[in-house]
Amino acid sequence: MEGSGLIINFGNAPKGSLGKPHESTIRIVNKNRKDVEPGEIGELLFKVIPDKKNTIEYYNNTAAAQEKVIGEWAYSGDLMFQDSEGNIYFVGRNTDSMRRRGENVSAFDVEKEILKHENVMECAVYGVPSEMTEDDIMATIRPVNSGNFDVKEIWDFLKGKLAKFCHSPLSKGGRRLSPNPQLQDQENGS
Repeated sequence: MEGSGLIINFGNAPKGSLGKPHESTIRIVNKNRKDVEPGEIGELLFKVIPDKKNTIEYYNNTAAAQEKVIGEWAYSGDLMFQDSEGNIYFVGRNTDSMRRRGENVSAFDVEKEILKHENVMECAVYGVPSEMTEDDIMATIRPVNSGNFDVKEIWDFLKGKLAKFCHSPLSKGGRRLSPNPQLQDQENGS
């Protein structure tokens, strides 16, 4: 966004950090637009330079551009947290959502639950076209110990942690995985 801000890592920030704001005033806020504490996740805002306020544009969508600036703050749509030293860390987008069974599903919320499993090092959740309707929710998972990775264990772990409409096949190595091994074989053409 022109006229808003910049975060730079000059090579001296901790691993995984984007760095610190550079000649920019930022805030990280929760859904109620209240500043969060260090370590808490929220949306990154940049203070808008007054004479640059109108430089945020969406092609043929003036309303979307106007929604990005509220008062003197430009809303980035990026979910971040800041450590006690002021370094910024990217978590995801607050608009990473999929449609499943008539509901909006946040990729961030599903990833957050999967990442709580002790054998998950990292994961990415995303929507893929469903044969039925809307999206299927897929997850690519990098296990801590690949020799000891059990998909059914992940499914069991997620029960009760996510709404039922969030449950759909998982992906590992490009294969669709289901909690039912017979369905898994059918889905993979076996």
